[in-house]
Amino acid sequence: MRWRFVLGLAIVTVLLVGPAFPADDRYGDALPDGATQRLGTRRLRCGISDLCYLPDGRGALAIGGRVEIWNLAQGELEATHNVCKTGISSIQARRDGKALLVGDRSGKVHEWDLQERRALHTWPTQQQGLVRAVYSPDEKRVLTTGSSPPTLKEWEPATGKELVSITGTMHRFCEGIYGPNGTSAIADGSNGSGLLLAQYHLADGPLQKEWLKDYYTHSRSMELSADGTRLLVGSRHKATEWLLDGWKLLKKYTGHHGHAVTSVAYCKDPNQILTGSRDGSIRRWSRTEGKVLLRWCPHSHHVRRIAV
Repeated sequence: MRWRFVLGLAIVTVLLVGPAFPADDRYGDALPDGATQRLGTRRLRCGISDLCYLPDGRGALAIGGRVEIWNLAQGELEATHNVCKTGISSIQARRDGKALLVGDRSGKVHEWDLQERRALHTWPTQQQGLVRAVYSPDEKRVLTTGSSPPTLKEWEPATGKELVSITGTMHRFCEGIYGPNGTSAIADGSNGSGLLLAQYHLADGPLQKEWLKDYYTHSRSMELSADGTRLLVGSRHKATEWLLDGWKLLKKYTGHHGHAVTSVAYCKDPNQILTGSRDGSIRRWSRTEGKVLLRWCPHSHHVRRIAV
């Protein structure tokens, strides 16, 4: 009877514990106890301030003061570049994929060589709250945006020479980008009561137009169309598209369940766009019809940046 009892106890113990599952996911990362698989990967769970694609499809992620280069198809970290000691506010890949334009929170801009792992050029902008640095369409100039006081500056990257300095009439700027043909700059910001858009002529800095008064302010929410004729903007619970010739409203994209549109992007198909919301959802739209084609929820918080 004693042996039967011990044998029965052993069988019950095995049944309660269950079969042994693989300890790792498909990338070799450990699974929690009892888990059979992981949908996705934990490798990109970090505080990412900005991101972009390199021309070969790899991803560049700004995390603190470093840039990580990832093979996104395999979920593998390939390289880490320690660019600065302060936090990085923006990154943009040069068209040849050999360098990154990096803006940091101390107000400096770095043109970073990915192969040599060093700065080709570094210069201070004297802009408090530097939020973004972007190449001009011909990559011979650089536009930087300071938050408060609201400033736009243009630079010659090879020498760090300041070409243009513009102080905005708003309380602060959230983001600045080049307008059509790189002859103007477009900024979004707040005048204290809501969102405003402003377009400035870069030759001598005059304000061309302020428009779109909406009670919501945020950053990284504008994108110029590939042909340079239209502007896509995210704002309070909607996105809007504008024809820059005459600043005419073309379409509104509503139905975000009251959540702010915190990021926007044009798709490769010029008749489709993407919007990201504060609730973590992403929507793919028919641009001309204003109709949602697909909606999914990959995040639990704000979708702050979409790159295609």
